[in-house]
Amino acid sequence: MVDLSAATGIGEYAFALCGDLKSVVLGEGITTLPQYAFAACEKLESINLSHITAIGEYCFKTDLALPAVDLSAATDIGKYAFVENSALTTVKLNPEGSVIGEGAFAYSKELSVV
Repeated sequence: MVDLSAATGIGEYAFALCGDLKSVVLGEGITTLPQYAFAACEKLESINLSHITAIGEYCFKTDLALPAVDLSAATDIGKYAFVENSALTTVKLNPEGSVIGEGAFAYSKELSVV
C-alpha cells in the first residue's frame, strides 16, 4: 500500500509499471493526476479517486485488477485514461458532467455500470 495522504501532487509516470502495487491512498491535496501516473500497475485493486478533478492521458492504462472507480468530482478524463482495464466493471461519473477523452475506457470489456 502506498499512502499519499500528505502529498500535494504526483508527477508523470510516478508509479508507472509498479507491478506489485495493490492499494493507494490519495490525500485531499491531490486533485489532479498526470499522464501515465499509475499506468501498468497490473495488481492495483484500490485507489480513492472521489475528490480527483482531472485525470491525465493513459493514467491507468492496463491496470488489470481495478474493479471500480468513483470519478464523481472529475470534470476532465484524459484520452485513454482507463484503456485496457480488464477488471473494471463500474464507473461513477460526475453528475454535473465531465469531458471524457477519446477512448477513455476503451477495451475495458467488463465495464457494465456507468
